[in-house]
This record gives sequence, structure tokens and C-alpha cells, in this order.
Amino acid sequence: DMSFLVEHVQELAWTVASTRKDMSLDMRLPVSQLEFPAGWDPRGAPFAEEKTPMAAWIIKNITRYRARSPFSAITGKGDDFDSISDIVTSARNVLHLDLNCFPVAGHPTQGTKGLEPTNSWMLDFMIHGRLDLLWDDNGIRPADAYRGVVKFGEAVTKTATAIKAFIGPSCQEDIVYKT
Repeated sequence: DMSFLVEHVQELAWTVASTRKDMSLDMRLPVSQLEFPAGWDPRGAPFAEEKTPMAAWIIKNITRYRARSPFSAITGKGDDFDSISDIVTSARNVLHLDLNCFPVAGHPTQGTKGLEPTNSWMLDFMIHGRLDLLWDDNGIRPADAYRGVVKFGEAVTKTATAIKAFIGPSCQEDIVYKT
């Protein structure tokens, strides 16, 4: 169980992110350099009066975050990270983390607690042919499973095309190429 390590790194991320209060760099998209406002929209708060019960309830339930990047925080997770991989890919840019520097075997890259993804999912799919079972057996969400199967099929097609171009017309008789 890696939960103690995830919790420790999560606390480290929160502490380091707390040292930089200015989030202007975090609010800027890297390619377009568009900057999004860190607070309310420039037109003002969404409530005519913030003292109404509904306004108070909405403000109280806003997901707070300090270590997670703002664009990752849109998911509503706040600073609760699922895995080391989630911390590395979702932390603010004040943190410079590398997934390969953490002393664990097999990072759960899907962010699913307790499930370690392996490349056996494609073999499982070839055996049973059902996308829905990939979630139960391998922890792969249906959309990711579909995308993975399609990409695998494309990779096989590209490989077969390359083999055919390399070997030439004689590959049609090759038993390995046929199968």
C-alpha cells in the first residue's frame, strides 16, 4: 500500500506550494499565454448580495486548492491526490517533480487507488473481447479502454504495412505475417 507515500508527498506539495502565493504563472496557458483570472470574473461576484443563504452556501462549498494546478483543480478534487502520478501531473508549476524519482514499483498512472495498470490489458481484451471488463480487471476506464484498443489496432496496422513494404509481395505467403 503506497498511501503513506502519497500522503507524505501530498503534504510536501502543499507545503512547497504554500511558499508562493502569487498564482499568476499558474493561471497562464503555456502555448497561447492566455491568462485566466484567479478570483471572480472582472464583472464582479456572481451574487447581488453575498449575505444570502444560497450565496453563503456556494462560497462555503468552493473547492479550495493550493498544491494542485488551477486547471487540474477544475475537476473538483482540490488538494486530495489519488496517486504519486496524479501529484506529478497535476501539481502547480512551483513544484518540479519527476515520477521516476519516487521509490515505488509500478505507479498507478490511471489514478485508481489499489490498481496497478500493466500492459496485460490488451491480452485480456484479445481473450474476452469486452471493453467493459477492462475496468473490472485492469482499472481502465471505458473511454481509455476504447482509445487504447483503437490505438493498438492502428499500431498493428502500421506494423503490418511496414513489414509488407520491407519484405515485399512475398510476405503474403509468410505464415507469421498472415497470422
